[in-house]
Amino acid sequence: MIAKAWILFLAAFAPVVANPSFAIEYIQKAAKLRLHEDKKWLNLLHMGETKSEIGDSNFFYSLDGRYNPKAELEATIRAFFQPLEDVSVPENVKQIAAESKKELNLNSKMPRRSDSQSDYHALCRFPARFAYLNSKLKFQNLPEIKCQEYLDMLAYINPKSASIVFPSAFINSPASMFGHTFLLIHSDYKNKILSYAVDFAAQADQTKENIFLFSIKGLFGGYDGVYSIMPYYDKLKEYSDTENRDIYEFGLNFNQEEVKTMYAHIWELRDINIRYLYLDKNCSYNILWLLEVAKEGVDLRKYFNYQVNPPETLFAMQNQNLFDSQDYRPAKRTKILAYEKQLGNLALSQAKEISQGKLEPAQILNQDIPLQEKQYILEVAAEMAEYYYIKEKIPSEKYTRIAHNIASNRSLLGRSPSLIYSFDSMLSGNQGGRMMPYVMVKKEKFYKGFEFRLAYHDITDSDVGYLKGTQIEFLKGGFYFDTKNSAVDLLELKILSLASYGMISYLFHPVSFRFNTGFDRSFTEDSLAYYLTPGVGASYAFNDYLYAYYMFSPILYILEGAQVALDNSLGLVLSNNSRLKFTLEYSNRLYSKTNSNIIDATASVGLIRNLVLFVGSQFYFFNDKKTREVLRLGLRIYF
Repeated sequence: MIAKAWILFLAAFAPVVANPSFAIEYIQKAAKLRLHEDKKWLNLLHMGETKSEIGDSNFFYSLDGRYNPKAELEATIRAFFQPLEDVSVPENVKQIAAESKKELNLNSKMPRRSDSQSDYHALCRFPARFAYLNSKLKFQNLPEIKCQEYLDMLAYINPKSASIVFPSAFINSPASMFGHTFLLIHSDYKNKILSYAVDFAAQADQTKENIFLFSIKGLFGGYDGVYSIMPYYDKLKEYSDTENRDIYEFGLNFNQEEVKTMYAHIWELRDINIRYLYLDKNCSYNILWLLEVAKEGVDLRKYFNYQVNPPETLFAMQNQNLFDSQDYRPAKRTKILAYEKQLGNLALSQAKEISQGKLEPAQILNQDIPLQEKQYILEVAAEMAEYYYIKEKIPSEKYTRIAHNIASNRSLLGRSPSLIYSFDSMLSGNQGGRMMPYVMVKKEKFYKGFEFRLAYHDITDSDVGYLKGTQIEFLKGGFYFDTKNSAVDLLELKILSLASYGMISYLFHPVSFRFNTGFDRSFTEDSLAYYLTPGVGASYAFNDYLYAYYMFSPILYILEGAQVALDNSLGLVLSNNSRLKFTLEYSNRLYSKTNSNIIDATASVGLIRNLVLFVGSQFYFFNDKKTREVLRLGLRIYF
């Protein structure tokens, strides 16, 4: 629709002298049709309940446009009829255009940024607004404006279809703990890496800023966010290679005209600053606006009130039947681990030496081993060499030499069976919100209780669709009711819990860590105490179903004053990756005058998706004498 509208617009209008008075009849017609109340118009302005979520004045023609969609509609129509000589180009746009011309490779076919008056005229600056209003008002006598930059970029990007991309959680980055989503725009190329990624992100360099300060500013709106568009292969290098995040692609069932509408709105949002809030107005939330503008009847934001995290936006899209396909791109580390399962330690040792330039690949060719093993040794050596180069453990010249040597010898061995990467889509797992009514036995008394968790996953939850060995919980509270005394007591309040049980393997030796802070009753007295505990340790997977971990954790807790304890924990996690999950953790805590042993065991059975039967028990021993226990049986409901 947009492409046709522009072709007709550029071809059909003979040169006329623009007359702003022409706008009056269209303003009156728009008022009669009450277009300012139309959902499509409100979406184009990113209107919330009382105002637009965009505060940048460059996005509006009316001084009151952020709060008054009718005033902005009228001002936009007037701007469509504005004579070209009256258009002023903002200084920041001139600066951006000048800088882009310097930075852009002269051999690149990408159109240069423009600072011409014609390219900043309302007809060119807001093509999605124009297409929508023109479909309702049928404009005539508009000024003849050539939108060269927009049409050049539209032809260059050539939007045909679109996907939503979900890089899995990256627990080492506060902004990526829950994963991330961005949009992918496909053209005629069959290879998706030649597509263009549309991302919304805070204007902050996490690698240079203090992590604590970044988190605080992100929580309280200390950053502006911007939409950006870049080649997909650049995003793949960032997520899949550098950060070792698996990537899931979900194809959208949008037709070509809907994708072009979406691109036209993306054009309107470039260079526009939008307040970034980590909990709700974040990367994933702002992608929802693009989908709602593009496709009639889509209403995704209604699913979110107080927080938005990337996986939940995928569930919202699934609820509205927006997906027609899904693909999986394993991270570099995932690929290497897949080869590790196929090879013995001797073969892996040789591959590692080849990847570091310590062993010539040709020596593998003459060994008396199966052909497939030779192929896999050289293939994983190539993957590892690139991994070391990305991690800056091998200089560029050395990596180039090693990679060429491996490729030359691997080409002599013919095609090998492709490794098959099994994966569980996030959409097949439980949702992140959780509540649980339960019955509890405590001090030989029965209680009824209720637990609520805002987000998102812990190691007692099913691993389907989640990264195994990780835990990210935010705001979890457990309450129990004493009906005899008509009282409600708090069992625990977990403010934040992070855990990464990275499995040690032959080729990788990650450090496991966890961090917990909140209130619970696990200390020397059965009363609520605040605690903060970082932990470090190691984890090992015996097979695909069973892993163990050890953690050492100093604990700061407040119980009749600030106190310190030391905790040593050994845990086992058993899961069949679908319905059954068992966890067991033994902890030995050393206090200043006593010691305790805690056994924490859980079992869960998935009944249907988002409904799980859960049993949990904690036993507390002080100086080897059992002093208390807590048993709970509940029904976990995920939402």
